[in-house]
Amino acid sequence: MSKYYYTLSFILLTIYSFADNPSKNKTVKVFYQEVNKKNKLVDGSIQQEFEVLESNDTIKNGFYRAYDRYKKLLISGNYTHNRKIGNWIFYSNGIVESTGNYKDDLEDGKWTFYNGKNLKAEGYYLKGLPIGLWKQYRSNGNVDSEINYNDDSKLNGSCKLYNSKGNLQIQGEFLNGLKNGLWIHYRENGNLICKIMYKNDKKNDTSYTFFNDNIRSKEKIYSNGILLQQTSYYKSGKLKSTHNISDTITRVYTNKDYYESGQLNSERVSNDSMLLSIKYFGKKGNPLDNGDYKDGNGSLLSYDDDTLISEATYKNYKLNGGFTTYYHNGKISSIGQFKDDERTGTWYSYSEQGIKLTTINYDAPENTHATLQFDSIINDKIYDRAEIMPSFENGIPDLMKFLSHNIRYPSLALENGLEGKVIIKFFVDDLGFINGVTVLKDGVGGGCAEEAVRVVNYMPRWNPGYQDGFPVKVYYTLPVTFKLQ
Repeated sequence: MSKYYYTLSFILLTIYSFADNPSKNKTVKVFYQEVNKKNKLVDGSIQQEFEVLESNDTIKNGFYRAYDRYKKLLISGNYTHNRKIGNWIFYSNGIVESTGNYKDDLEDGKWTFYNGKNLKAEGYYLKGLPIGLWKQYRSNGNVDSEINYNDDSKLNGSCKLYNSKGNLQIQGEFLNGLKNGLWIHYRENGNLICKIMYKNDKKNDTSYTFFNDNIRSKEKIYSNGILLQQTSYYKSGKLKSTHNISDTITRVYTNKDYYESGQLNSERVSNDSMLLSIKYFGKKGNPLDNGDYKDGNGSLLSYDDDTLISEATYKNYKLNGGFTTYYHNGKISSIGQFKDDERTGTWYSYSEQGIKLTTINYDAPENTHATLQFDSIINDKIYDRAEIMPSFENGIPDLMKFLSHNIRYPSLALENGLEGKVIIKFFVDDLGFINGVTVLKDGVGGGCAEEAVRVVNYMPRWNPGYQDGFPVKVYYTLPVTFKLQ
């Protein structure tokens, strides 16, 4: 800490009032307090200066300015009887961070936000609520999003979201805050990812996903957010699989998979948590050995095409007993035991050449048990993991760069030499926006957790995650390290 000449600071403030001028207002100055070499409190740099009514010094009336410990301006604006009015400017490290107008203490009129020297967002407020067209920008200056609000500050009308190269990524329509009509997601090369129909923010009617060359790969039929039917295709256009729900109350559904020749490969009946029955067939239509699984009990053999890939034992619809997976060459991939759907005992994994790779004891306290689950037919849940995870605009290196450029080391943590890690959890929604930011662990203190939350909320829109070809909400855990240099 010898590089820093920050003396120990307290929240104590010294206030000097200048009331010599018999005008309506008087000026108040507030100073940071420091301990000098003689261990006495002395005035440091100015923290705030503002005007108050001469008749009542609790009422701000006139100019207001706030400074950091380095005498750089943080806030500049005006009050009328304790209410913000007119133009206000907020700074970060001496650079304008945001500027706009207040009326009766509420944002009103045009506001502009900056990320360093670059434009971050711009739009209009009415009585503290966003209205009309708002634009957000990426750090490279390209437009990130164009979103419209109605007079009630609900998302309404066209929504266009762009990738880091400035190309259209997502487009659709809102009606009174809810997704309605057709929404389209695009790849970086402009080709389609998916088309989704919404009604009152729930998937409705037919939605499609596509291979990279715009060839249809999947179609799903929804009713009020409930998946009724799903059909998948090979790139050749031939049928690959079907998914049909037979009971919307118990949510029992049937999956059928097909070889590209058109021959039935497997037929599975299940609900959200239980496998009810399954049958596998060879490429010539011959029944394969499925084991003796029945009513949630017995052994079950599973296949990929007509090649055995796993053997499992069930009891009361849960994995109980031996479990073995195989490579397509017939070699064992992994082997171990389950108890009530959780791995137990020692598990082994092998390479395709039969060489042992890992040995894991799942009864050891440091190992967490993995539970087998079936995906829900309603895709509105928040996933812990997705096939394509959400990502920062240009990946992890840019995420780390964003954090390092935007984190302000809290003065209390700085003055007390606090270092460590804050673990933040949030979820990225299907449009890429950050939601539900929470602190899982504050390993630093001194305001660092609050600063980490601020910066995460300040992040630009991410690329959304995708599951089964469709955008989904996905949880993300982010460690934020605070270290003095």
